[in-house]
Formats: sequence, C-alpha cells, structure tokens
Amino acid sequence: MFRLAASFLAAMLVALAAGCSSGTVSGDTDGGRRDSGDGSAVDAGDAGGDAGGDAGGDAGGDAGGDDGAADAGGDSPADGDGVAGDGGDGGGDGDGSTGPVWEQSGPYGGPIWSVGVDPQSPSTVYALSLPGVVFRSDDSGAHWHASSAIGYAGGNYSPFVFAPATPSAIYLAQGRLLQSTDRGRSWSVLSTEHADAVAVHPRDPETIFIAGSDDSAWPPAGLLHRSTDGGRTWAAIDLDPPMSGAYAIAFDPTSPSTMLLATHDPSVRKSTDSGATWSAGVELRFNFFAFHPDGGAAFGHGWSGLYRSSDSGDSWTPIDTLPDSRQVLGFAIRTQEPDTFYAATFDGGVDPLSEYYKLLASPDAGATWTEMDAGLNRTRGIQTLAMNPDDPDVIYGGTVTGGVFATRDAAASWQSANEGLAALWCLTAVAAPSSADILYVGTDELGGYRSADGGLNWTQMGFPVGGDWTFFRSLAVDAGSPDTVYAAGYAYLLDSSWVLMKSTDGGQTWTDRSPPAASFDHGVVAAALSSPQTVYAGTCGAGVFRSEDGASSWVAADAAAEALCIDAIVIDPRDAARVYVCSDDGGLLASGDGGRSWTELSSLGCPLALDPGNPDTLYLAGAGSLYRSTDAGQSWTPAGSIGGPVRALLVDPAAPETLYAAVEGAGVAVSQDGGQSWAERNAGLVTLDAEVLAIRPGEPASLLAGTRTTGLHVMEIQP
Repeated sequence: MFRLAASFLAAMLVALAAGCSSGTVSGDTDGGRRDSGDGSAVDAGDAGGDAGGDAGGDAGGDAGGDDGAADAGGDSPADGDGVAGDGGDGGGDGDGSTGPVWEQSGPYGGPIWSVGVDPQSPSTVYALSLPGVVFRSDDSGAHWHASSAIGYAGGNYSPFVFAPATPSAIYLAQGRLLQSTDRGRSWSVLSTEHADAVAVHPRDPETIFIAGSDDSAWPPAGLLHRSTDGGRTWAAIDLDPPMSGAYAIAFDPTSPSTMLLATHDPSVRKSTDSGATWSAGVELRFNFFAFHPDGGAAFGHGWSGLYRSSDSGDSWTPIDTLPDSRQVLGFAIRTQEPDTFYAATFDGGVDPLSEYYKLLASPDAGATWTEMDAGLNRTRGIQTLAMNPDDPDVIYGGTVTGGVFATRDAAASWQSANEGLAALWCLTAVAAPSSADILYVGTDELGGYRSADGGLNWTQMGFPVGGDWTFFRSLAVDAGSPDTVYAAGYAYLLDSSWVLMKSTDGGQTWTDRSPPAASFDHGVVAAALSSPQTVYAGTCGAGVFRSEDGASSWVAADAAAEALCIDAIVIDPRDAARVYVCSDDGGLLASGDGGRSWTELSSLGCPLALDPGNPDTLYLAGAGSLYRSTDAGQSWTPAGSIGGPVRALLVDPAAPETLYAAVEGAGVAVSQDGGQSWAERNAGLVTLDAEVLAIRPGEPASLLAGTRTTGLHVMEIQP
C-alpha cells in the first residue's frame, strides 16, 4: 500500500472497510450520466431483480437478483451475500417502475490504483479507484462510466489481470479473488481466501494462482493457492521456508512453467515446475513484475527500485541509473521498441505528503533516463501505467489523486483523461443562495471545486500561496455574493495546520481568516442567510467563534462549547443570532444571542435539520430514529424510524413535510410525511455511501448528494 500518502490511505480504508462476502457485484451506467431509468441494485432486491431488470434494463436484473450486490433494504452495499454494486443501465427502480433518478455530476478525478487495457480490444480501458469502484472507457479514455463497485475487503488491490486465452475474463485480487466475464459489469467471487495477487496461466485460463496472507495470525502467515478448474476448487501450496504474505505473482509469458513470487519477507522466489515447488528466494522487495516482450528478461520493481533478470529470476541486477534512488511504482516496456522503458517513480521522501512523483523514459534499456512530465502534477503524480499494445504511443497513467492521465505521443505530453470518472470523496457540498447555477464541493486530497452551471462542469479552485491545501472539510457561501466563499480545511504543506480561508473570487485565491484559537483542529464554518457578513467557526477544543464583518475579526463564544469538537453549525435563516451546534459526542447546543450563551437541548445525536419556512421546527436524527421539535428544541417527540445511522438530514424548503436523509450504507431516503415513513431514492447512485446532502435552488430545484467514492450526484426534485 506504499503508493498513496499514508494519511489519505488510512482515512479512506477506515471509512470504506466493510464486510464483503461471496456474491456478485453488478451494474453499468453506459455513459457519464445515467439514462432516465436505472435498474439500481438497492431497489431491485433478491426477489424482484430479474423481473425488474427485464422490464427496465439489461443489467438491472442481475443487479438485484439472487447473487445481486445488495438486497432491498440492505444495510450496506455489501449486504448479506453481495459484494457491492450499483445498478444496471436502464429500467426505473429495478421493479419496472419509473421515478426520480440520480445523475453523476463530478467533479472528475480521484485516486486510481490500477489501470488496464483490454489486450483484445485496446480501445477498452479500465480504471480501479482506491475506494473500489471500477470505471470503464470504451473510447480509449475519452469518456468513462462507473461500471461496478467491488468495495474494499482488506489488503491490497492488485492490477487488472486479463486471461490471454479468454480476453473477456478479468481478474482482481482484493482481499479475495474477483472475476468479471462481462467487461466489468459484474464480479463473481472465485475465492474467499485472502488474496493480494493473482496470476492466470497464459495458455491455460483454467489454471489460476492467488497469493496473500492470513492476517488473523501473528506474525501473518503467507498463503498460496492454485486452481486448475477456473477457480471452482482450490488447493493450498506449502512453501519452504514459509512466507508472511505476497505482493505479486506472475507467469513468464514465454515459458509458463517458470513463475515468480514477490513476498513480504522480502524475497523474490522462483518456480520452474508451474508453481509446485519454489526456491528460497533472493532478498529483494518487489511489488510488481514485468517481462520483456521478446522474452529472455524479467523485471521487478517497487520499494527496491528497478531490477532486471536475464536468467528467469535466479539473479537480479539493479538498474541504478534512476535519479535519486527512486522507487518505481509503475513500469511499461514499449512493445515495438523493447529497449524503450517508461517508469512512474517517486523519491521516497520522509514526509509522504511531499513526495515528488516523476515519469521517466529510457530509450536505451535503462542506461539513461529523461523526465517526461509535461502536463503532470509533480506532487500527486502517476503511480500505475498501462500501454495500448497496438499503439505504444498511447499510455495511461493512474494518479495518486488526479484520476487518469493519458499520453498519445509516447509520453512527450500528458493530458487529463477523466471525463465521467468521478472517484473523489465529497466531504461537503453547498449551493450559492443567490445563484441557482453556482455550486461548491470540498474533497479530500484535491481541495475544492466550483461549478457555474449547476454541476455540469467543474473547475478546481486554487490553493493558498505557499501550500498545497488539499482537505476541504467545510464550505459556506455568502448569502449575497456567490463568489464569496469560506472554507475550513487542512493545509498539508502550509505549516501542516487546520485553517479557515476566505475567497472573494470564487475560490481562485484565498486569504487566511482563521479565528484566534489555540487550535482550529477539525474546524467547520457556516454563513448566515439573513446577515451576509455574519460567519460562525466551530473548532475542536477551542469553542465557537463569531464574526460580523465577513471573517475579518472574531469574537469568542461562551466557554460552554469549548470542550466540544464541533461537527456542524446550523444558523436560523431568519435570525443570525440564533445558532445551533452539534458535537462529536452527540450533544446539541443552542444559542439565541450569537454564541454569548448556550443551552444544551439534547444528547440524542446529530445531524440536525431546520425547517427553513418555520425555524422553530427542528428534526434530529440519532441511532436510526428521527425526533421532531416544534419549539426550537425545547422538547422533542419521536417522528419515525429511518432504519440506520444518518450522515446528513435536510428539509425541503418548498415542501416542509418532505425530508431527505443520507443513511450510512443505504444511500438516500425520502419521507413525505414529516419523517413517519421513508422510502429509498437510490436509482442512479453508483455506490450507497452518500454522506452529504444539499439543495440547489431553482426551477426546478435539485437535490445534491455527495458520496465517499463517486463524487457528487444530482437529482431533480419532483413536486
């Protein structure tokens, strides 16, 4: 897992870890935006999936059938016997009905773990995002769509492995072995043994090897399994000496009886009898293998750099001409000029957030190297490479956070190739109150984005001078000026601190407007609708601050909130002095005097939603239940059950009895009777991990849902 910044990777894996067992992942959007009818896996269900898919779309039935990704009413995208999934490419809600449908809006980009080119159809390209969403392009990377979601089951994601004898079969090792035979629309679990690496025999697709580790043991015990019947049955292979785990396993394509295995130990082991027995190995740490297209040479790369073997893996010679002793993350050999190498590298700096990525090319088998970085981001660069076998001028690079970049001139220049590839974690989303077209989104790792056309197109906002500010946790827009925006986030390279910034030009430039707190750790920001210059900032351990001059100066609120970590701030739309704060320990406090004094209203939990037309009416979601107050939180009555932990809650300003909830692991739910009953609204959602909700004003208005794995989705609100 060395390829991603450690803090980002840890945060993503904690957020995305979910129990995934046997079953099938299914779904295909067939376009950057979904058709008006979608056979969503969540809506299809075990019983109605096949019928609904037949009635409404060619993939909707599989999405909700007996091995579907998620049952109707399931607790997560990996509920019961499903791995994870979205829906099909047509068909209403999976039961033949029609209704409002989510459209994926962007922004595009995100962390890409693997890129693969179909060897039999090189215009078909696959990309796997770190959160476990498979994207497919059918036009050489010009456009992408989310094909399916495989989730995260622990361990590493392997590269895409294509079975040469049956090119429609694709394999991924990700905590278990997955196979797709329908161009990534659905995935079957071939083995639940822990698998971090997979190899398929180049001439016999029925022979498959997986390697991984048993993390339940300490120290972890290495596992190596072989199937000779296409994955239906498996046999363990004992190694002497044992290994603790594996990074990569591969067949020599010109001599398949020879295999190589890269282990955690570290060591590189060799088999000359098709994997039956293995050598003790050479002490090197490789993460990937590559083979010279003309045969006779093998390459290993990873932590140890780049090595070449001319004796099928018995001995290895370092290609030590790479600058700065760089680690090699991705490697490709030009198929028609096999002495031309491409290497995606980084310098292995002590601070993983300041690692500089470089794309290097060698025309002389590694004797000399030239930087080929035109168009790339040097701090968030390429970490995996895939070449078009028919046109080696075309190379795809999966980046740490910037999605896919492509070159069509043999790495002389690179361009973003992300249209439709939304793989960002949307941490916050807001609509400008005074403009129906202007939206802002805050992401993890790539800062903020702005749309001036209601989410059709996005522009990445600027970073503060002197720092790569990449974590936008909270955004607020001035009620009178759609270009005045406040952002609370983390400046990785700007003294590595939490800051509150203000922009008056739509996010192009920023000024530090942090309150005078000892720490603005995990801060949030909110702007008042009734008083555009009034801004509140919440901290973790330093209380709440109020500004009445657009964050130029701050006044500390009463000390009652100082011990809390403020998760959210809700301001009465008619009275800027009336404000509510939610804390991470479930407490809800209210102030009627701008924060000078506070009253605890509830310990039930968060989030809180306020009826914009009647601010005395509040809704509070806690432990899967909804509570309602009609006296500004002085008293509460049960209003209904939502069915799971709620990440976000909204009241429709045009229909106050209509509520929307982002339910953890279950997508978006709607109630049209004040919370008494709820129905899922997931048609078109690629993954069921929405945790941000907002309403875009206009005619018609739209509901926005920000997800952890596939960016922002938009759905027209139907009266």
